[in-house]
Amino acid sequence: MPERKGRTCFVPLCKGGYKSFKEKVSLFRALADPVRLQEWARNIKRGDKALDETCVVCSRHFDDRYIQRTFKHVINGEDVEFDRERPSLTPDAVPTIFPNGPAYLTKPVPRKRKERNIADCTAPPAKRKRRMNSRLPRPVTMLPLARLCILSLHYASASRIELQCHADESVQPWGPALPIRRS
Repeated sequence: MPERKGRTCFVPLCKGGYKSFKEKVSLFRALADPVRLQEWARNIKRGDKALDETCVVCSRHFDDRYIQRTFKHVINGEDVEFDRERPSLTPDAVPTIFPNGPAYLTKPVPRKRKERNIADCTAPPAKRKRRMNSRLPRPVTMLPLARLCILSLHYASASRIELQCHADESVQPWGPALPIRRS
């Protein structure tokens, strides 16, 4: 375990931990995890000293959701809370509140989302199935004879095949006007 330094807050312009400071604050030691330690140092932005695991930061710089003040247990199916002798930090705690420093240093912490119970959620509506090739016409039985001839001509002209079609002249085609060859 590292040697213990003075127990005053590491954050610049903060008097947490000093005897002259009237407000009672809890002091939390910096984490030994190098990734979290670097994140703390990036948020605190102190140029004259390097943050290490012997430094402490007071509770004024943490959002309330990061400080655990009670033990929560389930006893005989009931949720029971006991006060802690000393508060502790959650594993994801990061100092984000700097009341004595410039306003641009204090970053608002995003609100925690509500936990969703997956059992209460309903299934999303089923997706519609797409046709494999949406450019193909509907089934042949649904098309009138004139439309069938026009579509046949259209696909036949694309493949350079001559096609003859006999259609009733009273039926108007409801598609693109293409010439129909009659025999």
